[in-house]
Amino acid sequence: MNTLGRNSASVDAVNDAGRATGTLYADDNFPFDRAFIRFANSDVKELGTLGGDNSYGLFINSLGHVAGMSQTDSDEWHAFLHKGGIMHDLGAPGGERSRPIGLTNNGQTVIEAQYADGTRRVFIYGVDGTQTHDLNDLVDPTDPLKPYVQLTSAGFRDPVNEFGQIIARGRDSRRSRSRAYLLTPVDSTPPIVKASLTGTKGNNDWFISDVKLRWATTDAEAPIGEKIGCTAVMLANDSIGSLYKCQARSIGGSSPIKAVTIKRDTTKPLAILTTPADGAVYERNQPVNACYRCEDGISGIATCKGTIASGFRIDTSQPVANAPFTITARDQAGLKRTVTKTYTVR
Repeated sequence: MNTLGRNSASVDAVNDAGRATGTLYADDNFPFDRAFIRFANSDVKELGTLGGDNSYGLFINSLGHVAGMSQTDSDEWHAFLHKGGIMHDLGAPGGERSRPIGLTNNGQTVIEAQYADGTRRVFIYGVDGTQTHDLNDLVDPTDPLKPYVQLTSAGFRDPVNEFGQIIARGRDSRRSRSRAYLLTPVDSTPPIVKASLTGTKGNNDWFISDVKLRWATTDAEAPIGEKIGCTAVMLANDSIGSLYKCQARSIGGSSPIKAVTIKRDTTKPLAILTTPADGAVYERNQPVNACYRCEDGISGIATCKGTIASGFRIDTSQPVANAPFTITARDQAGLKRTVTKTYTVR
């Protein structure tokens, strides 16, 4: 692995896309330890610090967000979440030292803070945006254990799952015993799934340009732990009907399957004019029947119209020079093609 000129490094986590994080260690040429991210193409980038000298990368999720520890400018150690090219300080509320001990693909980060008196507290970041909450404050007031149990630490390597369930250690004042507890979000409803289509609309629900499909999955009460389908799509080829689906699941249940069919036709129809031939010369009163047709292999023909209907006789009763004969084909998507040929009657 590329260590950016340093003598040694450690890798602490890797995601399914092949991105990894860890620490580049100090040596004679580089006086500080630094968290890094290694991309799937083998490029390596230092992640910086929260203002201090050293940082350590510990977790990485499927989106490439990195959670770790960093010194601050006041020489404290704080948990951080690096995403979007920015290192976010997750804090050590009321304490001097915190570290991440779990990270989900939703960006939720479990943090353990240590205090001067030796006690610990467990926090969660990302359940409602960018706030760091004491886990005790999130316990429902109606929970029967709320008056008796104080959660003190996570105590596990991976204490949080994608559904927002957290396992933590706590002390029950009724028995003066420590126990492990599973905290599950209160969620009574499944997620909401919406599809957004961007492109130029034609007729009859056809798109006449590239089409971008994006899904929005939301749940106001709990994290969305699983998505089936829900892939963003750029449809750049004509299609008589491409089907895409999305379903999301949270503690509150599974959403109905949302299905979207995209019809794309960017190809103009064919307008084929056989008679009159371009530049044809006819004798006066010569019997000549118009002959043309229209074709479209995607959305189908909506209208096919000419100067006169195909199969009907062209008027050759009077002399005329370079008379135009026009046909227009329009398909179901609204695209049209016009062809004009000229003929002479002498």
